[in-house]
Amino acid sequence: MTHVHKSYYYAPDDTSTHIKECFGLENGYTREICDIDVPTDFSIMYVTGDSGSGKSSILGCVAPGYEVESIPLDRPLSSWCGSAEEDEIRAINLMSMCGLSDATMFVSRYEYLSDSERERARLFLELKSDKELLVVDEFLSTLDWTTAKSLAYCFQKAVRRAGKRLIVATAHDDLETYLKPDVTIRGTCYPSRFTVSTADYDDTNPITDDVSLRYMDRHDYRDLDIAELHYKGKYPGGIKECVFAYHGNR
Repeated sequence: MTHVHKSYYYAPDDTSTHIKECFGLENGYTREICDIDVPTDFSIMYVTGDSGSGKSSILGCVAPGYEVESIPLDRPLSSWCGSAEEDEIRAINLMSMCGLSDATMFVSRYEYLSDSERERARLFLELKSDKELLVVDEFLSTLDWTTAKSLAYCFQKAVRRAGKRLIVATAHDDLETYLKPDVTIRGTCYPSRFTVSTADYDDTNPITDDVSLRYMDRHDYRDLDIAELHYKGKYPGGIKECVFAYHGNR
């Protein structure tokens, strides 16, 4: 257990004199962020709360000195693990766990990705690193809810399988079921307050009931709108059977 206390002191400067006088800030202003005890023995820590509540500040306290991996902008994602064939196979496996399972992603460079794809690429960069403790700020913040919960579940499995530990901070406050943290730090902005809770790991799959698989042939593939988005085009050759994953009717 480690004690975490964090506060900000805003010292007055030589600007905005009228504002300081109106709001009584001439002598500075102290804002308490957190005063909590945090377990040090954990696999996954989930820090969540309102925007501006101090999540990033807590990250700096529980994981002081953590560094973000530098992004190799001039190489395709599949080469981030190395150029040998076994390295590319490992890269493809890790990318798929991070929601980058389309073949076009394997050969793309970071600069050509969308914002949500870049966020998933950063997760891949963390996962393939040699670090024992992974720290991710703004975890899945640019992803929609359906994608976020699926990726949270896959990512926590990959982290545990690799024998790593993970700390994430995100404004998504409803990922516990999918991220399966053993330590959760939850905060509010006004008043600035954080609470800590712990839970045992549950390995059940919360997404199973949401997704169904349907087997179809190449004619179904061609007639569905999704064929226009697939890298093989609307009339692929050599395909005998297709497997579609449905979330509800999507």
